[in-house]
Amino acid sequence: MNELFRHKDLGMHEKHYLVVLNSSPEAKALWQLMENTIVLATEEAMDTDPAERAKRDAAVDKVHAMRQFYRDVRSMIQLEADQHIAGIRAAAAEKELQEQQNLERIIFEQETGIKSDVA
Repeated sequence: MNELFRHKDLGMHEKHYLVVLNSSPEAKALWQLMENTIVLATEEAMDTDPAERAKRDAAVDKVHAMRQFYRDVRSMIQLEADQHIAGIRAAAAEKELQEQQNLERIIFEQETGIKSDVA
């Protein structure tokens, strides 16, 4: 199989870029361009002479593939962005919990004079 078409997990930087891209004006312009391309392909398919059934079927298949690709790309970008944000929030919540526990341990030690063996 061609190396280009093997599944590769995205790294933290790539996921960050997707979060930024997903809410950018550039992404909105790209989505609009893709939607316009699909509309044009749909119009071309509809304009194909019904007597040329094979050509018309190929044009309709092309439109279907374009729509599916568009949906898949948008869905994957949204999913990756959402998972990245959730991961960042979970890490922040974990850090906050650790800091809270550390603060409670320090207060306990100061109030009781008993040293905790947890650091």
